[in-house]
Amino acid sequence: MGGANLVAEGNVEYVQQHRISTGFFRVLGVEPVMGRGFTPEEDQPGGPAVTVLSYALWKSTFHADTSVLGRDVLLRGEPHTIVGVMPLGFRTSVSADLWTPLRPTTTSEGSGQNYSVVARLRSVADEPPWCDNY
Repeated sequence: MGGANLVAEGNVEYVQQHRISTGFFRVLGVEPVMGRGFTPEEDQPGGPAVTVLSYALWKSTFHADTSVLGRDVLLRGEPHTIVGVMPLGFRTSVSADLWTPLRPTTTSEGSGQNYSVVARLRSVADEPPWCDNY
């Protein structure tokens, strides 16, 4: 997570970028309102540079243009293709204007020691009858 310069629609703005893994949105039980989340190939070191926009960024910067998918923007000076837009009101504990694939590695920022984990626990109603619930 961190601030980054975004060049889009002929404008430069400072945005909050959050790097996430492929399954992040699925674990939270939400999918983009337009487009898609990230593929496993995009979440590999050297994978395609893509981004998912927050609804607010899509509306303010792209004027809610439904043809935004597939467009390239510059993020930190690197071209990224827009692949999705999250629903209005989607929020996590980390404020973000856009998301990019995590591309985990032990050789870049933090040397592989700066990761957080998000998990969703299975409901007790989903437990098999033989499982002891304490």
